[in-house]
Amino acid sequence: MRHFTVSVLYAVVLLLAPLWVRAASPDIPATGLARGAAPDVSASNADRTALPGHVLSALSAAQRVAAPAMALKRVSEPLTLTVVLRRSDPAGLENFLRDVYDPQSPQFREFLNPREVSDRFGPSQADYDAVRAYFEQQGFTVTEGAENRMTIIVAGTRAMAEKAMDVTISDYAFGERQFFANDTDPRFPANIARRVRWLGCLI
Repeated sequence: MRHFTVSVLYAVVLLLAPLWVRAASPDIPATGLARGAAPDVSASNADRTALPGHVLSALSAAQRVAAPAMALKRVSEPLTLTVVLRRSDPAGLENFLRDVYDPQSPQFREFLNPREVSDRFGPSQADYDAVRAYFEQQGFTVTEGAENRMTIIVAGTRAMAEKAMDVTISDYAFGERQFFANDTDPRFPANIARRVRWLGCLI
């Protein structure tokens, strides 16, 4: 019997927010966003689609840090993003999971491995290639992929992230803690936004 592994990145990778905090602090809530031929993925800012739910909830209580040295940091500071793709058939996957654990179903215990799950329910190779191409065109370097096409890890800078996601990433202070975060949801060309579920940041 083949073993089935369900990706849980959906639940643990919430865009850039909780992991952009420079030092973990129980006082800062971990929600939101903080720290062949390539497909045509160009788009003006007016053509972009927002991915909601990625602004740090505690940002309203934090103080923005403005200093001349911050300008250089925003341009050159390294940033690594984990891009989590969407399933192209989430309803089909939900039905499969229900059936595979239902003793009355003909599909009971007919498990799939992670690559087979993606082949059947997405993300497709085309989805993966389009998202990868977009970040590469923005100057990022792909450092790690996934056999099941669920995640792409890319390395770049804060300035690259601001441009790619149409956000401003500023430095903030919350008590004695300092961190950087965006104050608006990331926005992507519609062709990319429909393929991306979450983004995570690793410092």
